[in-house]
Amino acid sequence: MAELTATEALIALLADIRDRHVLEDPETCAPYLDLVGEEGRADVSRAVWAMANERPPWCWLPPDTLVWHLTDRGREVLDRGAL
Repeated sequence: MAELTATEALIALLADIRDRHVLEDPETCAPYLDLVGEEGRADVSRAVWAMANERPPWCWLPPDTLVWHLTDRGREVLDRGAL
């Protein structure tokens, strides 16, 4: 697997994870971005899974919740910003 590049889109998604807007669908086991208002939700599964499988991972899903969390590495990437 190729190493991820911290793009503006991934940085924005990391901020959404930090702000607890990325959730796991219990029926499909797929991450989604909970959008504000009536917009519903956006499928972010490919990006989230890529970040979760990075070494070291940028995010993870604790076993006792449906809310994705940043790892220490994810916080570092978010603080550094897009390359």
